[in-house]
Amino acid sequence: AEFLHHVRSRLTPAQLSRVVRIFSRVLHGGNDSRARMPVSLQITSAKLLAHLVDLIFRNKDPDPQVGRDLLVRILRTMVHKLEVVKEKVVPGLMEAVEREMDEARERRERLGGDGGGESEDDPFDEENDSSYDEVAREFTFEGTYYAPSTPPSIVLRDVQLLLKPMIHGMK
Repeated sequence: AEFLHHVRSRLTPAQLSRVVRIFSRVLHGGNDSRARMPVSLQITSAKLLAHLVDLIFRNKDPDPQVGRDLLVRILRTMVHKLEVVKEKVVPGLMEAVEREMDEARERRERLGGDGGGESEDDPFDEENDSSYDEVAREFTFEGTYYAPSTPPSIVLRDVQLLLKPMIHGMK
């Protein structure tokens, strides 16, 4: 992605088409369900696709339809990824965060009021919660897998980092 960022002004429409196709697949985690892509690669792909939009829009190719097709492909890729996040990640994530907050509230009540200790009150403290294995299985969404010990707060941060360049690119 970094290399393409530096040579993007010299790419032909055919090369741009291949770049868009490859990075769209990376954004969605590849075609093979066993080959999961890390969130960092998906974020990089979203950023690259967003930066290519301006280049494709200003392309001086004699056939403007090629540029329109690439822009539509990028838009469809971003919209599809947003739909996946909305349908598969957000509901499970919200439930998990609500459960964490309820469990933290219950721990405070068991400790008799304010609890006194910071780590006892922390709803994201994985040492005080045994449900992370159950919660993490909910966060297998298209192209990304989180280990059973991953707290929902980490998943939430990753989703936010992924959404930022996608929304910025769709402006």
